[in-house]
Amino acid sequence: MLTCRGCMRRYLQNLIGDSSISFPPSLSRTLAATVPSSQASRRSSTVAFSPPVPSAGSASHSSADRDAGPPSPRWKDRQRWLESRGVRPAHKPAATKDADQAFVVRKHLKYLKDPLKLAEQVRKFLRDDDFETTLALVRAASKDIQCTVSWNHLIEWQLSKGKMNAAIKTYNEMKKRSQVPDARTYTIIFSGCANHPDTEHALAKVISIYQSMLTEKSLIKPNTIHMNAVLKMCARAQNMDALFAIADKMPAKGLRAPNNLTYTTIINALRISAVNDLRSTLDDKQKRENRRKAILQARVLWADVVQRWRQGDMWIDEELVCAMGRILLVGETQDNDDILSLVEQAMNIPRQVPRKGTPERALIEPGSQGKRTARPDQSQMSASNEAEPETAADEDIASAERFEPVTLTKSPSPATNASYARPGPNTLSLLMQCLLNLRLKEPASRYWKLLTKEYGLKPDSDNYHAYLRILRYARASAETLELLLEMPTSYMQSKTFRIAMSACERDKNNRNAFPTSGKILDIMETNLKVPDIFSLTRYLDLAVTAPAYSPKVSSNGESVQSKTARGRQILRALSRLGPNFLNLRSLLSYGLPTHSPTVSEDEAQKESFWKSMSSKAKSKKAEAEFKNEVLVLTRRLVGAHDILIRDGLVPKSMWAELAAQRSKLAAFITRFKNNARPVDDKSVRSSEQDKTSIVTRVRS
Repeated sequence: MLTCRGCMRRYLQNLIGDSSISFPPSLSRTLAATVPSSQASRRSSTVAFSPPVPSAGSASHSSADRDAGPPSPRWKDRQRWLESRGVRPAHKPAATKDADQAFVVRKHLKYLKDPLKLAEQVRKFLRDDDFETTLALVRAASKDIQCTVSWNHLIEWQLSKGKMNAAIKTYNEMKKRSQVPDARTYTIIFSGCANHPDTEHALAKVISIYQSMLTEKSLIKPNTIHMNAVLKMCARAQNMDALFAIADKMPAKGLRAPNNLTYTTIINALRISAVNDLRSTLDDKQKRENRRKAILQARVLWADVVQRWRQGDMWIDEELVCAMGRILLVGETQDNDDILSLVEQAMNIPRQVPRKGTPERALIEPGSQGKRTARPDQSQMSASNEAEPETAADEDIASAERFEPVTLTKSPSPATNASYARPGPNTLSLLMQCLLNLRLKEPASRYWKLLTKEYGLKPDSDNYHAYLRILRYARASAETLELLLEMPTSYMQSKTFRIAMSACERDKNNRNAFPTSGKILDIMETNLKVPDIFSLTRYLDLAVTAPAYSPKVSSNGESVQSKTARGRQILRALSRLGPNFLNLRSLLSYGLPTHSPTVSEDEAQKESFWKSMSSKAKSKKAEAEFKNEVLVLTRRLVGAHDILIRDGLVPKSMWAELAAQRSKLAAFITRFKNNARPVDDKSVRSSEQDKTSIVTRVRS
């Protein structure tokens, strides 16, 4: 029965199960002696189907077989058969995967003796997400060469996949294998942990590693890049105590000397903390106090920035200046006014408005314009009172930094020369928001022309819309039209024309406001595929509420309002809105572009279809809002017809036609509210033709 070693092994495996089978030397010799020579061929045939049993005598032979090439398919099938029968010990890994992986590792190690070549191969494997083979390759190479870069690639790949704990484990294994981490290793760990969603858990690990780098035994000392990454981590976790604990230990010079990014991170963290307090459940007094403390801390930091900048120890950029300006935006009026001084100090852009509290500023303040007839002694007294600090916040500001202008002188050494920060779109956006808070239109126009004309700055979309909001507040409809003519077409959105129409509506007492709104409507029809309904409604409201003047002039030289002119104005608006209303009605009747492309369309057409699809058609809520806006516009059109007939703004001969048009619009509202199909396009077109004929007769 048991005529060979293979038979004996299979017999014992069936009895024992998942236990490793090893014969003692005495038993092996006994079994070998009992095998007759006539069964040699049978023994060799049996061994061919069973895996080789490792032994001391055959160690060199088995290693030679492994080096000869990969396992044969027949041997792999045998391994899978053994695993399916449960005869492989549970603690052993799969033989097929280990064999393939070991072969790949041995194959590449023959040619990857150079750490650079090894790192390139590691990056290639990681691009294919073959991490296990890459890790085995780096482990094997670590026995002979220093491959820190390859370990860095492994850690970076794990952090990019969100596996922070696994990356820290790989970092610890790297040190255990006598691979010394370099500065890049810690940069990868800190930057990767900063992007981890669990900020509190990641911050604890980062601070632990950072503190270990500060010890005397550490071979790698932290530099400014490491410190900035840890500060960014603290800012994301909103752990201000840890942030200031690290910031307090910043040396003035050396590897960890702060730079512009260091101060930018700290100031942004202060601003976010102050903004979060505004959304908290604290009372208003505590919120104001927290904002004042945050702004005061930022001012103290800026004083340090200016001192180091003057000495040439660091340079400032637009990001740092705007970070300081943004935190001042959440403050009081004095803080907003200091933004202009900040820009003058850091960018050498002169203030376009006098400082707050000066007599020159009092002349342009809206609340002080009625005090010009006061006596000189009273005006001087009021100016001096305004110049004095009135609150505790003003006293703290006076003791900190008032953003005085800085005159930079060139040093004999070019390395220590300081330079002003260069303004960009972020600076222009900061200035526009500041001047909007201060309600100052003329300085905003001067800053806009100065930066766009003299400095050659190209405004972005946010800059244009910020300036439009200032013009809307100032009721500058003509300047709004000029700005729209200069604005690139790619920047124009629905909100662009909403702001512009609101500016004309606020300026409705200007007799040129309605013609200006008509030109704005032309620009919208040219640049928007679907007209903005809110802007159309504003245009109609302006036509109804804006005064209309007769061409005749009264005896005293003043213009006279005329009912006929007002009627022509409303009819003009109705004729202009006719084609737009027809398009909106078609979209409302036959559906927004929410349907899928037909089957015959190819993939390119489908992709372009979904990209060009309106954002309002992506949800049922947006579609409901669109329908509601169309109904609101239709009701306003009905109201405009009522005003024309009720107030007698048109001749009586036109009342019948206007009443018929009004009935069609009212029927459209009724049918749509009852979920019925609206009237066909022919009736709407005839209605629009009737409106055009009415306007022609009124003009004649």
